[in-house]
Amino acid sequence: MNWSKLAFFLCQVVIVISAAVGTSLATAQQQSCGFLDTAIRFKDGASDCIKNFELFNRQGLIEGRRERYRDVISGPWAVAATENPQLCPFASRIAWNLDQGGEAARAESECNKRLNERVAGLAREPKPVGCKCQVIAESGESPLTKAQFESRSRDYLTQLSRNNEPLGTPPIVIADPGPILNPAPTKPQGSPPSSPSPQKVPEPPTPTYVAARKALVVGIDRYRYMPTLTNGRSDASAMAAALRGLGFQVLTSVDTDLQSLKTEIASFAKTINKGDEVAFFFSGHGFGIDSGNYLAAADTKRDNEEIIKADSIELEWIKRRLKERDAKISLLVIDACRNDPRAVPLQTVNRSDLGGGLVPTTPAEGQAIIFSAGYGQKALDRLPSGDSNPNSVFTRIFLEEIVRPDIPIHQMLRKVRERVTETAASVNRRQVPAIYDEILGDFYFRKTR
Repeated sequence: MNWSKLAFFLCQVVIVISAAVGTSLATAQQQSCGFLDTAIRFKDGASDCIKNFELFNRQGLIEGRRERYRDVISGPWAVAATENPQLCPFASRIAWNLDQGGEAARAESECNKRLNERVAGLAREPKPVGCKCQVIAESGESPLTKAQFESRSRDYLTQLSRNNEPLGTPPIVIADPGPILNPAPTKPQGSPPSSPSPQKVPEPPTPTYVAARKALVVGIDRYRYMPTLTNGRSDASAMAAALRGLGFQVLTSVDTDLQSLKTEIASFAKTINKGDEVAFFFSGHGFGIDSGNYLAAADTKRDNEEIIKADSIELEWIKRRLKERDAKISLLVIDACRNDPRAVPLQTVNRSDLGGGLVPTTPAEGQAIIFSAGYGQKALDRLPSGDSNPNSVFTRIFLEEIVRPDIPIHQMLRKVRERVTETAASVNRRQVPAIYDEILGDFYFRKTR
């Protein structure tokens, strides 16, 4: 064996890894990023491997369908994406190893072009304004804190799922397609030779369907024509985080108007495949009229019964949309027990101030529905005597029970009802969550054995 050649080769491997990481030696040592993976350092000093962010894996940055993009990450690169994804469509661009540099400027410019195209193509009016892209990572550095980066990535995934964009689709790469598809770029004069490129990854076969966990979480506080609430959005945020931790792909809808909410529910239903495990959560105003239950959107008017019905989402409509998709199980959690709100002044209220009364319902086979309070009861937003918990009494207890391991769903729902009832009784209130359960067999949100 030629030991001098081996030593030279190992030295070059070290050089390539250092360039790929694009951060200080201390940061590289802190991370355990794999060979030809890359680390990223955040504004707050935290760092992590890019492969650990679901957005990049799903979109092909780490595992592309054709040639792996990480094969050419030995030089400068930049990623730009929508700066305000909750308001504007998702767009992104990635620039690699441009001959004259300027990856960040090129990625941001091309991203803005794509974003403008998407805004112009939106069917809804008025179209969002102020949409622009931002460089979220550049050669191992990000202008965001790690928490901001993680939150932004989740928002991007929500946008992608909402637009039904296939996961695993490789991102648009701004570079000469030659080096990307056939990674053997000519090194500039004087550049050290790099380690041998990994073998070309064969095109993966068309994936077969695998059952997935999917959830739509809705929280509304800012009502235009009805009393505003104080914790619909915080309920939704906490529920979304809990479901993500249990393996759900979560879409979140906050303070949404009627037309947008209908579109989001219909679009969400279209993503459901046979055998999926599905959850729907709503925190906001809701009320029973005649024999139907209605969930109020942000712009629901309260003039009379017919207008309330027309301006709200009927629970039965949601049940039908989910049933049509033949999910394995569908759990609908409704933290909204309220009566006709027309007589209540337009001001901030607790959900119990409107009275109680979602009417009994019948789930389809494979569905379970739980209301935060029974018919004719009032749901508690908070407990008296300085309760600082940002979530309603029902939601906070539900969040604690849903993450307990190895508890069948039927048992979990009964435990929620038992604890809510006991908690309400401790402050001389009656609140007994109503459960309507047609799920066959056992289902576990978290199973460890």
